[in-house]
Amino acid sequence: EGFGKGVAQGLIGIAVKPVAGVFDLTTRATEGIRNTTNLVVDKPRVRPPRTFAPNRMMKEFQREEAEGTLILNTVKSGRYQGDTYVFHKKITKSHTAILTTQRILKVKNSTSLAWQLPYSVISGLNLSAEGILISVEPAQTVNHLDGPRKVILLKVLDPSIAMIIFTKLGACVKAVKHQSHPTK
Repeated sequence: EGFGKGVAQGLIGIAVKPVAGVFDLTTRATEGIRNTTNLVVDKPRVRPPRTFAPNRMMKEFQREEAEGTLILNTVKSGRYQGDTYVFHKKITKSHTAILTTQRILKVKNSTSLAWQLPYSVISGLNLSAEGILISVEPAQTVNHLDGPRKVILLKVLDPSIAMIIFTKLGACVKAVKHQSHPTK
């Protein structure tokens, strides 16, 4: 009785074990494929990407510069990616001023462009109680409701930030004017 039972279990095992092995192989293969596809899920950035110097050399990571470059590269679907980042500061609760080697941009909520001015049209800068008055020639339209204007206010809530932007903006405008008229 014990011998017959053992032989019967052995014969059944010979047929069942390979079938169970095939099922086990299929299960583990599909589990592996499923786990591999889960790895492709986009993870949010821990920090903004590094920036590059104008000569295309990677620069040492500096968080503020990386954040400004990220805003510059994403605003208006990357339209200003070709500009070289210089400086940026939050100027109101919802606006940031970004200076590049070619223009000043006023960006709303770090994503949408409020306006931009190439330095070539800036004819003068003045500090005011509300921020920085930017004189332009010819007149520029920064707000479609107002039409073209010769003086544009960059509203800056903090006077110390206004002074920093005023100084850096003046240097950027001067550099561009010097490039276009090196003898002046």
